[in-house]
Amino acid sequence: MFIDKMSVFSDYQFLKSQPQTFVMLSSSLKPRYLFLLPFTVASWNKLGVESVVVLTDDEKEFEKNGQAKETIKLLKELNAHIIYLMPERLSHTSLSQLIRAFGAVLPIPYTSSEDETILITSDADLVVFNISNHIPNITDGKILHLYNSRCCHPVRVPPARGAYKVHMYPMGTIGATVKAWKEIMGFNDTLMSLKEIEEYIFGEFGENVFHTNDDANRRLVGSFIWYADQSLMSYKLNEWFKNTSNRNFLSEHVKAPIRIDRINWPTEEEFAKMKIEDWDDCHQPTAAFADLEWEKFKPFLDFAFSYDPKLIERFVKYRDDFVSKK
Repeated sequence: MFIDKMSVFSDYQFLKSQPQTFVMLSSSLKPRYLFLLPFTVASWNKLGVESVVVLTDDEKEFEKNGQAKETIKLLKELNAHIIYLMPERLSHTSLSQLIRAFGAVLPIPYTSSEDETILITSDADLVVFNISNHIPNITDGKILHLYNSRCCHPVRVPPARGAYKVHMYPMGTIGATVKAWKEIMGFNDTLMSLKEIEEYIFGEFGENVFHTNDDANRRLVGSFIWYADQSLMSYKLNEWFKNTSNRNFLSEHVKAPIRIDRINWPTEEEFAKMKIEDWDDCHQPTAAFADLEWEKFKPFLDFAFSYDPKLIERFVKYRDDFVSKK
């Protein structure tokens, strides 16, 4: 697949010296997030970033699901690294949210050293348009980069760590070297099993926060469990920053991103007038595969992936195949 880097990337000079970089994405079998993964992976591919997609169920469950099979087929075409993890003590949703912070102890095929490999957390429904907003410049001595880092109100720390709040750092993207991730999270091992990861999470949150049936909780969205990943990461980062010298290794994108947001989605005519270099990211619509939402979503494909008409054609086929497998 040919990419004209000079026309696509808004920070091409930065990209030329970019270290080996992976983005951590995840999803359960819920179609609202599952469907969006290929678009998100393709956007990271465009930035020279490899995607690691953690799917939170047994591989056989994904293979039995017709829509999931279409998503996985396209993810493989896009060269995503797929990891299947079946939760034992957590719900599929909670594992999907929290697992992104554990990339440093998952089997990711990096070939550079831990202080020269970068892992980024991100969301399945977030498309980004440049790379320098999301990774630290390690040649400048930075090992951690925070995006939209002043966006949010304080968040409660994991209950086993106390009853107070800290500054919230959103999971939209957090980029750090593998070595920095291990230091921030307190990982001592090269790899951790799912059992060890769940033990770690319960050690931070206690035994009474998560339940295996949380997927069926209608009040899950907006609850503390929904923000558990941000609670954990914000606590860990605030602890790491107690060593004030660590701030010397930090870079931040503190401004609110210039975002294409599903709350105020552009029309086809508006997309035609927009320039990708004027935008930071895109929060994709939920249920974008549904007929009315897809008609609104299609102009975004021409906007974001205009460099590859065949890829856009493949996306259209993917959507048709996805909805036919309900």
